[in-house]
Amino acid sequence: MDDKALEQIAFTNLPKQICPITGQKIMTPAVMHRDLSDFWPSKLADMRDDRIANLMIVERSARDKYYEKLKKAGVSLSFSGGLDSTTVLHWACKLFGSVHCLIFDYGQRHKIEIDRAINYLNTYRDSFDVPVTHQLVDMTPINQLAVSSLTRDEVKVPRNQSIDDMAKRIPSTFVPGRNLYFMTAVAQSAFASGFRHIALGVNALDYSGYPDCRPEFIAAMRDALSIGVFNGHEIGVHAPLMMLNKRNIIRLGLELGVKYEDTHSCYNGVLGGCGECDSCILRRTAFNELGMEDPAIAKWIK
Repeated sequence: MDDKALEQIAFTNLPKQICPITGQKIMTPAVMHRDLSDFWPSKLADMRDDRIANLMIVERSARDKYYEKLKKAGVSLSFSGGLDSTTVLHWACKLFGSVHCLIFDYGQRHKIEIDRAINYLNTYRDSFDVPVTHQLVDMTPINQLAVSSLTRDEVKVPRNQSIDDMAKRIPSTFVPGRNLYFMTAVAQSAFASGFRHIALGVNALDYSGYPDCRPEFIAAMRDALSIGVFNGHEIGVHAPLMMLNKRNIIRLGLELGVKYEDTHSCYNGVLGGCGECDSCILRRTAFNELGMEDPAIAKWIK
């Protein structure tokens, strides 16, 4: 579906004539996605066909001004160096004027992700058009309090599950409260830096049933952080991958220049992936659906 057809559908179903940005009557309508995905390259328009509910109609000049405003703003990003968060890193560098990445050490089984995340930033930092900084944050209380196969060696990581089986139950890799800690930390970082935006790579489609990757959790945290950290001021909480499957996340990332061979997703900490954990299976399946082999395999295994 091209942009013209998308606009026709949206305008035909326009619920009201008032711009949600300006509060005024719309004179020159334009489509805007609530997750800012209208900023994606036009060749990815087909990704949006099943996401009409995510559209809103705004005044065209208001949309343009909003993007101009974002380009002057900074954003704090929860960054693991994995497939999802690295895609969000590249996305954020297109929209914002500066990006500050927080990398979390919570004593995770796959602690190698910390080294891979720092390596990715150090390797590609100069390729971004905006300043990208990072800091490593000690989150060991998560490990002390959360029982998970990512925080306890004696708890086994699930192996060779089908994608259908992954969705039947919350797996042992779920770390209770992890995203609550992470979102609080990036909000603190944003507040300290004078930012009003935070971003993270959570996803509600191709995920392992984690409760803290759901839209309602992100929305509730946004409201809590606005009240408790920013004293009631509105903040932007961006989860641009929320309604994308893994295949389309990769498509987006390839357009944005993500070097997926240097991202790490494996729960067992194997460079290039073990091929057996849920994360590896979801990742490799998505690349295969695109007619590709995961480039990390060629770099680290073959």
